[in-house]
Amino acid sequence: MRKQKLIKVAGYAAFGGVSLLLFFYFTFPAEAVGLRLVQEVQNMTGGDVTVSFDHVSLHRLSGISAEGVKIRKANDTGEVLELEVDEVTARLQLLSLLLLKVSTRVDVEIGEGGISALVTKTDDAVEIDLEIDAFDLAAVPALSKMAGLPLRGEIAGDLTVSVGFGSQGKGKTPLANQNQIAPERSEGEGKIEVKGLSFGPGAVAGFTIPTAVSLGEIAIGLEMKRGRAELTSLEQSGGDLSLQGTGSVNLRQSLRMSNLDTCLKLKVDESFSKKHPKLDSALQLAQVRFKKDGNGFINIKLGGKLTSPKPQRGLCQAERPKRERD
Repeated sequence: MRKQKLIKVAGYAAFGGVSLLLFFYFTFPAEAVGLRLVQEVQNMTGGDVTVSFDHVSLHRLSGISAEGVKIRKANDTGEVLELEVDEVTARLQLLSLLLLKVSTRVDVEIGEGGISALVTKTDDAVEIDLEIDAFDLAAVPALSKMAGLPLRGEIAGDLTVSVGFGSQGKGKTPLANQNQIAPERSEGEGKIEVKGLSFGPGAVAGFTIPTAVSLGEIAIGLEMKRGRAELTSLEQSGGDLSLQGTGSVNLRQSLRMSNLDTCLKLKVDESFSKKHPKLDSALQLAQVRFKKDGNGFINIKLGGKLTSPKPQRGLCQAERPKRERD
């Protein structure tokens, strides 16, 4: 009799506990959490970035989902750039919590494609596994607006990176600000493929592109060691314009102070140039600002701070063999 009574009491307790959890779940103020996140973004960016959404709800047991997200930011000229996202979902990985790790999965849906990221916070680093699936450039008008001319193409790829924070390394004095980047402990690698990439018509950097120019398909390889991110490969097939390039970013403790050193080499197919004489005139004008090498490629060098790169004169440096880079 006593055993049956204990089972009955345990059953009532379990029912009550489950009912209480369901009550908290279905009455959880998801909208209030969404508004708090919006406020945090504004505080972190000093009001430069504002976020709004149509609807916020819980997602599974440990996540939250926002639909109709709009992100707005004013550029240097005062023009407002707006990014519209169909849905953003973020949730804690419960299995990681059992292993005493804080790991969050974020999924962003834009049009038919999207971006997924698994972000894991450790004691002295942030690890990011990023996957891009059929991301359509044309589905994000803000990108074309930032570039100054229409962009088209579909991006796919993956990126794995670990960014160190805090102490500068073994045996060194810890940084005063634990939010500062530790470049010597930052590593990663990735690959990106772009199909049907094209740009134009439009005007950019003082040059008029009178017609759409195709770059065909492009495959890019990336690698970062001890805070130096480098373009390890750039392969192109098809298109009206031949593209070559090198590039690197040297991380600093503050991301805004990181240095960019990149150079693109462009050459328009001769038959395409003859069909569009206005484009040929634009290329002649570009040669006044940028140099042309012996193979007919226009060399476009960019350098300086990552957040505000500036054009530089001169030819691209010859690519070093991979054995020398390593």
